[in-house]
Amino acid sequence: MKMNSRCGCPGLALGVLAIGLALLPALSQAASQGADITFGGFGSEPGKFVGLVDIAFDAQDNLYTLETRRRSRDKQSWEGNGRIQKFDNAGKFISQYAIADEALGEADMPRRLAVDAKGRAWVTRPSADLVRAYAPDGKPLWDVAVTGAIAVTAWGAPPKQLVVAIGSARRIAGGKWTSSGGESLTVIDPDTGRITGRVPLERTMFDAGDMTADRDGNFYIIAATNQIYKFSTKGRLLRTIGSASKARNSDGSQPLHTVAVDSRGNLYSTAWGNPSLMTRYDAELAT
Repeated sequence: MKMNSRCGCPGLALGVLAIGLALLPALSQAASQGADITFGGFGSEPGKFVGLVDIAFDAQDNLYTLETRRRSRDKQSWEGNGRIQKFDNAGKFISQYAIADEALGEADMPRRLAVDAKGRAWVTRPSADLVRAYAPDGKPLWDVAVTGAIAVTAWGAPPKQLVVAIGSARRIAGGKWTSSGGESLTVIDPDTGRITGRVPLERTMFDAGDMTADRDGNFYIIAATNQIYKFSTKGRLLRTIGSASKARNSDGSQPLHTVAVDSRGNLYSTAWGNPSLMTRYDAELAT
């Protein structure tokens, strides 16, 4: 089923966050009426956004937003807020903290966000080959080395919940572009930040863009070109959805660069549009 709820796509000019209420369980009655919750605006004050690139929910259905930052074209300044904000599921601002790290230089470009059962935020920085965990008050906890760390997700339920990351990198070597990573998922103990294992993938995801997991432990990875791949807990490829083409579907419903899953197993991804559409796929991966 295609939803008409609108969600701004990543970009440093983004200032408004619009979410289909089907993403927010506490507001399911409003969702049945096709309503949206919209908040934000362009700016650096609490509740505003510059450089919004990802969102995540915690176990209490609070919403977390990730704003990236990057060097300006003239390399003289930074663009983007470089922070995490927390909202309740009605969009009311709760807290924020900065995540900028000058020591990383130009590699300090946060990309994806996950929140575990204890409210710790996990942020990927692909250019730094890094996944960093933050305490609920914003204190950095652990750095986990993952080559080309592109996406991260919480996996499983407490008390055995883990964090899983995937690396995917395209870099110049010997004057040519090369692709690497995506052969397996990196499993992390969220209480220690230690890598505890790997999940080999039946299909290499060297072009991964985002990842999430459902309540049964299955993984969903969005990758080029415009496809979502569903993998089992052991990495077996179960299904795919999407056009596998850069051409647009007639209804504009093919997935783009983000993927999330709700408690019922329905998938959400942004689709074509300006601002882009939020598209929902049911648990059987049908639009």
